[in-house]
Amino acid sequence: MMIPIWDRFYGLHWLFARQKAGQVTESAQIISSSPRGIRGFRVKRCDHCWMEKSLCVCSELPRIKTKTRVVIAMEYKESLRASNTGRLAQLVLENSEVRLRGSPWHVFNEEGLIEKGMRSLVLFPHESAKVLTAEHDPLTGADKGKQQATTLVVLDGTWRWARRAFLHVDVFRSMETVKLPESDLVSSYNLRSASKKHHLCTYESLAKALSLLEGPQIEKTMMPVFHAMVKRTMKFRGLSEK
Repeated sequence: MMIPIWDRFYGLHWLFARQKAGQVTESAQIISSSPRGIRGFRVKRCDHCWMEKSLCVCSELPRIKTKTRVVIAMEYKESLRASNTGRLAQLVLENSEVRLRGSPWHVFNEEGLIEKGMRSLVLFPHESAKVLTAEHDPLTGADKGKQQATTLVVLDGTWRWARRAFLHVDVFRSMETVKLPESDLVSSYNLRSASKKHHLCTYESLAKALSLLEGPQIEKTMMPVFHAMVKRTMKFRGLSEK
């Protein structure tokens, strides 16, 4: 089946804009077109946040500086979905970047994910993962204020894709695996269905992980624009809030 040219255009629109701004790495420069294209790709969307123009959240986007370097390993099909939250996280977090994985035309860029003298963490709820806590670092026992430089990788895609990537990509298995404490994991992301009760979307997971690594103020600053995005999208789709 031939893929409509508009599917291709809108699917690449955000990617090229972020690449021009230096916010997307070389591994994200080439992505495939999806037969599904962007959900609602005929809708006029903001070039920056990808919301329908009348619902744009750009004026509400905070810009947060973190000591932790964040790498969003995004399934390439996610880059074609307006409901993707990794894109929103990248707009909010200054020290972050998107790297696409799964494109049939490009190899995932692993450069710099593991470096000497830097802690390399991958956030995934595997049974072998250590739980992040606010009191101390679970890997070194160090006080939070004395932690060494950290790279935090989050897998941004469907849960099935994320699990497959974690289990089969050597660089992810070579990193320290951490997970969030399940006691307070309640998702407010009502745009997609979670496969398990304690599963959060990428944006929520990053907000909680960074708040544990660097302090609760990060989550407090990140979440208002996320809630606004979800609420406006649900209203646009004619859905009621749960």
